[in-house]
Amino acid sequence: MCGQLSIALLEAPNDWLATLPSHLTGRRIVLATIAEAWTLRGPAFMKSPNDKSIAARVHLDGTRLPGPDEVDPETPVLVSDVVTFAEEVRLHVLDGDIRAARRYALSGRLAIAPASADALAFGKVRAAGTSARSCPWVTRRPRLKGGPQPLADDFVPVH
Repeated sequence: MCGQLSIALLEAPNDWLATLPSHLTGRRIVLATIAEAWTLRGPAFMKSPNDKSIAARVHLDGTRLPGPDEVDPETPVLVSDVVTFAEEVRLHVLDGDIRAARRYALSGRLAIAPASADALAFGKVRAAGTSARSCPWVTRRPRLKGGPQPLADDFVPVH
């Protein structure tokens, strides 16, 4: 269908999340190779940057990741601090304005719904001054250590 409409789907660069300022993400995120992640000896949230080849979840340590018999050691992986979010709301931001939003989870459990006024206000403060490029990003209000499961994309326009 994209070809019929002369459009293409956008895919963020592998390091996109890792290059966001920590005041937007609320945690440390780094892009590493899976070979580097294999050396981790503590829990971390890890996932593939743009596909589902590495399960997006909290891994107890790097030894629990797929090994060299399953993946290329140069495979990119995002590694993040382990957190649990009170509320997970995903936002699409363009030129500092929220263009679409959707709540995904409450306390790490799937709870898809329109974004609340409080979540939108929280996101507007964080979105102010973002770059002119269109950048979908997640606004999450941290609560306790733990790890939410990733959720499917489903955005609604914000007017």
